[in-house]
Amino acid sequence: MTESREPSPERPRRGPRRKSRKLPDKLIQVQEAELLEVYPDQAGLRLDQFLKLKLRWRSRTKVQELIAERDVTVNGLRVDRSYRVKLGETVRLPVPPPPPEQVIRMGEIALDILHEDDQLIILNKPPDLVVHPAGKHKYDTLINALHLRYRSPDDPARDVIPKLAHRIDRETSGVLIACKTRRADRSVPLIFERSEVRKEYLAIAEGVFEENSGIIDLPIGREEGVDPNLARRAVRPDGQSARTGYEVVERFRAFTLVRCRLFTGRMHQIRIHLQALGHPIVCDKLYGLRTELALSQARPLAPDETDRTLLARHALHAHRLTFAHPATGAPMTVEAPLPEDMRQTLEALRQG
Repeated sequence: MTESREPSPERPRRGPRRKSRKLPDKLIQVQEAELLEVYPDQAGLRLDQFLKLKLRWRSRTKVQELIAERDVTVNGLRVDRSYRVKLGETVRLPVPPPPPEQVIRMGEIALDILHEDDQLIILNKPPDLVVHPAGKHKYDTLINALHLRYRSPDDPARDVIPKLAHRIDRETSGVLIACKTRRADRSVPLIFERSEVRKEYLAIAEGVFEENSGIIDLPIGREEGVDPNLARRAVRPDGQSARTGYEVVERFRAFTLVRCRLFTGRMHQIRIHLQALGHPIVCDKLYGLRTELALSQARPLAPDETDRTLLARHALHAHRLTFAHPATGAPMTVEAPLPEDMRQTLEALRQG
């Protein structure tokens, strides 16, 4: 499973270059509709039952109102709420324009820009910010905030359509690239697809690592026996190949700060691989041992000191990206400083 050695460089790519895949719409634009696929265990449900299952934060009455008042379709056709959905069908639920109060909220989303030029916007994404519209997060996302700042549809000369080149989890902080031009939005996602980007993360993991460095080479696939709506993955023999390099940065009494390098880009890869190694990321709600880390769990409390929560999200930070600039070809390295919650946690662990 692991080898005690430095992570090796990516394996050279062989054969003809693959064509660039078109970016998914949800990474390109503000969401106009939600597309819901019917899974095997959902086939046969009434349309209103299916939508209630998919839209768990909505009441049954609200779901029925959506069907009655809006253009909800199944495979492009309008149907009654009593229609029974079939396996493989796609239900399209239009998303209404944002109300004024949501537009104000979009404008309040801070954009910490690490680098910007004519081609790219490179951001330091804060923790607990959804990257693109999904589920109940229709307007309070990073892509909404980018569109609010850069779009000028009435002035084509100034209009910029930001397009995310990749994504990171809601709770993960750190470096994220958005493209500003057609040239960039073709080439930047392609270098991610070809693993021509060096992606380095910092993570606070449970327990003390014995080895200083190594490679985790374990395939990852969808976890069996869980709700298909949950984005939960697991190590499985028939999964997609996945390789993560790790290096110990600092050891503490019961935790370890590690630098992880992605050689592949599977969903939740670092989180799953560290769990498989026996050192899940601290406060990882899907794969970890706890949901919060208190100050008293990091170091002894001083006399009369009140305990408090240090961390309430998984301690994973996209620290550094290295890649060739899409216009000039010049190598670029962009780093994002640690967010305050991880910084304070490390300070406390050093006193433990």
